[in-house]
Amino acid sequence: MYWETHLQNCIDEAAEIAVLPSFDGGLGEIEIPDTIIKCIVYKGHRSHSTRDYSKLSYHCEQFGSYARSANSKASP
Repeated sequence: MYWETHLQNCIDEAAEIAVLPSFDGGLGEIEIPDTIIKCIVYKGHRSHSTRDYSKLSYHCEQFGSYARSANSKASP
């Protein structure tokens, strides 16, 4: 549930940016605010630059498997 919540926070932030009239880009390119990234205590990965890590696409790739579908039932 921790990673699912993290991913939902990322998506919520991205949605706020995407609805702005000034938004002109791809959803995956939206940068996640440092306040959300700090919550997962990111210390760096050698395979990804810090800039890649700040993008929504990275978080979806890394944590998407933790998201439940709308039709799935929560475990007890």
